[in-house]
Amino acid sequence: MKRIFIFFISFFSLVCANAIPEVKVYSNGDYGLAFDGCQLNKKSDAMTIMKEARVDGDGNLYFLLPRNTYGVTLSDGTVIPKESDAIIKFDHTGKVAWAKVYDAGARQFEIFDGYLYLPTYNCFWNNYVMYDGNKYYVANQKSYFILKIDIESGDVVNSVEIEEDNFLEDGFFSFDANNGYAISPEGDLWFMFDINEEYSRVNKDYPVSFARYGDNDKCLFVLSKDLDIKQVYCLGSNENDETEFEDSEHIASYMTFAGDTLYMYVPFGGKECNISLDPENPVIVKNKTLSGRPCAAFCKYLVKGDKVDLLAYNVISGNDGQIKRFAVNSQNKVIATQPLRIWDAGDNNYYEILQDMTLHKLDGYAYLPMRTLTDAHTFLYDQNDDIVRMGASCDENVFSESIVLPKPERKVGIRVAKYDGQTLQNKWVLALDSTDYDPDCRVDAKHGLLYLISLNVADYDPSESTYITSDDYDGVIARYIETYRIKTSSEHVSIVVNDGNDMVRHGSDAEVVISAEKGYHVESVKTSKGENVEVSWNGRCSIKNVTEPVELIITTGLGENSVDQTDAVALSVYPNPVKDLLNVDDADDASFEIIDLSGNIVCSGVVNDGKIVTSELSEGVYVLTINKEIGAYSTKIVKK
Repeated sequence: MKRIFIFFISFFSLVCANAIPEVKVYSNGDYGLAFDGCQLNKKSDAMTIMKEARVDGDGNLYFLLPRNTYGVTLSDGTVIPKESDAIIKFDHTGKVAWAKVYDAGARQFEIFDGYLYLPTYNCFWNNYVMYDGNKYYVANQKSYFILKIDIESGDVVNSVEIEEDNFLEDGFFSFDANNGYAISPEGDLWFMFDINEEYSRVNKDYPVSFARYGDNDKCLFVLSKDLDIKQVYCLGSNENDETEFEDSEHIASYMTFAGDTLYMYVPFGGKECNISLDPENPVIVKNKTLSGRPCAAFCKYLVKGDKVDLLAYNVISGNDGQIKRFAVNSQNKVIATQPLRIWDAGDNNYYEILQDMTLHKLDGYAYLPMRTLTDAHTFLYDQNDDIVRMGASCDENVFSESIVLPKPERKVGIRVAKYDGQTLQNKWVLALDSTDYDPDCRVDAKHGLLYLISLNVADYDPSESTYITSDDYDGVIARYIETYRIKTSSEHVSIVVNDGNDMVRHGSDAEVVISAEKGYHVESVKTSKGENVEVSWNGRCSIKNVTEPVELIITTGLGENSVDQTDAVALSVYPNPVKDLLNVDDADDASFEIIDLSGNIVCSGVVNDGKIVTSELSEGVYVLTINKEIGAYSTKIVKK
């Protein structure tokens, strides 16, 4: 039975045979998922902010636990009091690394270079932000506060105050919306706010002045990774940005870096707006939207040190939905989507952003539209540039011709799919037909982990049909680890990998037993990458740190050292399964080894009178290897 980590002591689980439709994992046969056992008890009436989770480069998971009604006790004994917020780190084994209680209203955060950046707000009732029992005082109760936190200890190492006094009341606020800010490759923190005509300082220590372009402006801040204020830019609008559509997504900012290129979505409500970050060379764009709706400029900037050049832009109509999400791979390929509508197309599609900021519609299974769940990430690149896409289920097959999904029992069934970023080949699909609430997912390609974060109960172990549920609709962090198949297309040989199912967990070593057909012997073994594999005399070899499907290319030969046809036929092993005594024909005085599935030799000796004593073996599956002068012979035996 796989170990299941219970993150909260107050979690009560039941195993129910027919309570919930089972989770289904589909793959193309070389690639799949295995349940790795992580859960989280809800006990909170605002658990959806778990979707803002992040995974660092070492496979650790971080997320914000919002104010909870009941109070929560973590598995390491840490108590999160009721009506308190917390940020929690789980290490890559699923254990609580640390948990910090705070009173700061934080909604999102970012991780960079060993530090966690936590923007806070709502200091209205106090003149400080409380974090882990420490008070960080602000000069102005209407302020944002950014904490720099060491991810190893969870302790604050630095902080800075951003005063809100002269922010536009109905403007957009970068730290309230998803990805309203971005971190550059150097670790600089970029974010933007709407400001009014009175705006004149970042905080009491940093006054600002700049050329204004109208009644209201957007102020773009650049902070170093040490939270020193480096630069403040003004992007001006000639009219008030307050419109009758102020609650629309149209006025939410969004930005991301692709290398030293900054892609930024700049909404504005006036007739025109300056989008240049060079005060000496303004670039004025006009609103092309009717009926007073806000418009947006989708801009591309080159950032080199303190110099920022506007490279290209595209003005977007606000008559329909507008682009909101960008996904960037390691080659700086940028994919854009908007959850419900994109630009003026009126449906959910995916586009590659070209150099001139025009769009190229992407076709293929990975980019086909699905009825999406929320405005959260529904498309992203992992560290290997593979594509992970999540959406609500639909009747038609939108994944792969080789993977046929059954019609979901409920329309709210969720599908998470992973594709090769170059070929769009479907690697696996995770199907959950029982999810009632909007889930989200995070991936860690380095460790082959998928974290599925949901407010619902479901079967999180498809291989064992184990159903996990509890009262109060527990929030769940289910962790899956990628698995890969070891196979060979070589003739005249067969292989047995680990326990015989040939699937190896991400990053694990594969123990392979190679058996030649009658009359053949093994001359050399290479992986599909061309690496040579050393094989021992009994046909055993090890492939280290498997992180993708592996094919063994085995060269065989005839003649000397080969197993003779007549001798091979005579070399029979019985009974199998065996209890106390194993018969081996025509192998007297040959040495033998019995090896368990972990690669340990549990029994060895010489075949005496055609028999091998197995009474001392525990029940299970083993590999028997017999070494004769004419060659080695291996077979699988079962002890009952």
